[in-house]
Amino acid sequence: MCNIFITLLYSALFPVICCDCYNLFAEVLYPKSIEEIAEFFVRECLRRELRFRRCKSCGKYFALTGYSNTEYCDRLFGNSDKTCKEAGAVRLYRTKIIADPKIQAYNRAYKKRFAWIKYKKISKEAFYEWSERARVQRDRCLAGEITLEDLEKWLREN
Repeated sequence: MCNIFITLLYSALFPVICCDCYNLFAEVLYPKSIEEIAEFFVRECLRRELRFRRCKSCGKYFALTGYSNTEYCDRLFGNSDKTCKEAGAVRLYRTKIIADPKIQAYNRAYKKRFAWIKYKKISKEAFYEWSERARVQRDRCLAGEITLEDLEKWLREN
């Protein structure tokens, strides 16, 4: 069994514990007030160069640990089992659909055809073949190659 020799090296507020046996060092905080805990937290954030952002879903602050363009935190959103990140993606998708009549027309036709599978009006294979062609037409409409009226006509006739 190894004899652990622990030495305390004191700085002004944070003593450093070093264990010679394992070559480990750790800062230890012995706070005397809540302000010292807050000060330690702020110093750690500055030392690690952490950046914070306000979540667009819940409005709380979170640390940016991955991508710098993250807009949502990983906390649970409201009373649901989804995180703000998941709920934010769904909300962004819905606002995108509401804002664009081209996507609305495509989604309406897609859902209608998908329901036909349940009632045996169309086979799955035929539906997936149609959906590939419909996506191409939708993308052409979004690119401006065809008009919304042309897309709606194609969706009705095919």
